[in-house]
Amino acid sequence: MFKDEKKSLVAAFIMTLFPASIIYTAVYSTETIAIAFFLASLYYFILVMNKKKRDTYLLLSGVLLLVGHLFRMVAQVIIVAYIMYIFIYMRKQYKNKFKRTAYILISFFIPFIIIGYTVIGAGITDTKLWSPKETPLTSVLKGSNINAGGRWNEEDAKFVEENVSRTEYLNNECKNRIIERYTSASPSTLGCFFVKKLVCQWWQGDFAGAFWAESGLTSENIRIDVLNKGAVWFQLYYTIIFIMAVVGLFKKREYIENKIANIMSIIFCGYGILFLILETQERYGFIISWIFVLMAAAAIKPGKENEMYV
Repeated sequence: MFKDEKKSLVAAFIMTLFPASIIYTAVYSTETIAIAFFLASLYYFILVMNKKKRDTYLLLSGVLLLVGHLFRMVAQVIIVAYIMYIFIYMRKQYKNKFKRTAYILISFFIPFIIIGYTVIGAGITDTKLWSPKETPLTSVLKGSNINAGGRWNEEDAKFVEENVSRTEYLNNECKNRIIERYTSASPSTLGCFFVKKLVCQWWQGDFAGAFWAESGLTSENIRIDVLNKGAVWFQLYYTIIFIMAVVGLFKKREYIENKIANIMSIIFCGYGILFLILETQERYGFIISWIFVLMAAAAIKPGKENEMYV
């Protein structure tokens, strides 16, 4: 992504000390597996966009993204980001735009459909992978609960649990409740609600990794209590990275001269919007936490000093 070697090395160093990537190794988390495939997919996408690999490598990028999607089904955002980047930054190359888009969509959706029907035929599940019994609208319903701050709440959880087998009714009732909540609230209430959701989603430096790592353990089984004794340090580290990422967003030169860096902003905005809609949980952001490291690297000057822009 970065043409400057020193900038790339600094970004790699930042990642080695990134709190979430260390702490989540102690958690049984599908996100950890999915991230590896998401990054591999992004790697080949960048190579193709920088003309270092043939367009056919987008087929590999799509397949890798699909594998990650099977572990954590949120890759739709990256698919949309890829397509947006292709159509925005490949000017007047209409044939290549459609060809590259087709490579990504074909390599992602066709294997996904085949795998979906295969697991049904093998008796592993009786539900299509893209159409779960519990409609995705249940997470949107919980995320729309203004009184609960968009977080998990007993009211919505109990309603979903009681009606999970009534798919059509659950779908319709979720839609009605979501619409009623957003249309009956005042603009100021909605504004405060979404700001609160935004802060709650991204404020925690380890994305709740320490909590989940120590969940269910007694004090005798904990050698290093990172939840209570390490929070200040990894929160400080994350805050510095976050500030660097924000500074990097305002450095037009980086994004004009190095167009592929814009894929970071597109992906982050996509997930940012998604998490504003869904139920708020700090751990949800972990799937995309690596983006902060890449965005922070954009704030570093290339060359010998590698100092931040001023």
